[in-house]
Amino acid sequence: MPSVPSVVSASSAPSTAGRSPRPQADTRPSAPHRVNRVLVGIIAALSLVIVAGAGTFVYTQIIQGDPGGRPSATEGAGTPPTTKTAEPAGVFTGVDTYTENCPAAKISGAAAACVRESECWGGLVIIVGDTKARRLGCEETHSWETFAVAPIPKDAETYVQQDLAKHPTVKRVCARSVLMASRVGSARTIAASNWQADVMPPSQAQFDAGTRFYRCIGTVTGQETRGSYFR
Repeated sequence: MPSVPSVVSASSAPSTAGRSPRPQADTRPSAPHRVNRVLVGIIAALSLVIVAGAGTFVYTQIIQGDPGGRPSATEGAGTPPTTKTAEPAGVFTGVDTYTENCPAAKISGAAAACVRESECWGGLVIIVGDTKARRLGCEETHSWETFAVAPIPKDAETYVQQDLAKHPTVKRVCARSVLMASRVGSARTIAASNWQADVMPPSQAQFDAGTRFYRCIGTVTGQETRGSYFR
């Protein structure tokens, strides 16, 4: 009997149903490419911010003002500057003063004060009302010492010592009673009759330069001393 060729049916062919599909190549961009796109986006956003900031600067400096930084048209001549300036100096320019527990400061309407740093002076020289004195260290032998300072009254703006000393407010500030209340330490043991108070206006040169305060000065009659009586 002739042999019959064997026929392989379709059902006997190797099955691929249970096999995994052949791996396909990954065509997505690599991680560095994705990071580059993110960086590009960030740079673009920053560029917009910078451009916007530059536009604001140009508007402020050129449109509102001018390229030189001068005030804009809205800042008229009468408009105060926007930058802060130092407060103007008080009447006691160059002198550190205080009013708490200062006897002279209690004189009504005088605006008087005491000095924080002792001021001692040599003898006064008064020529035609122009008063001058040598400033000395209080450890040196001296004749006078400041016990109060006060603004020159508006109705007596003068450097002439004889005239200023007669003003009623000045007389009250530079009174011997104020001097006595201003003493400290061993100065309190010196009898009241030994003390003398006087007025020392600014010199004519100081007055012409704008100084507008006077000093009340005290001394122990007939002697020159060392040290401070009022500080």
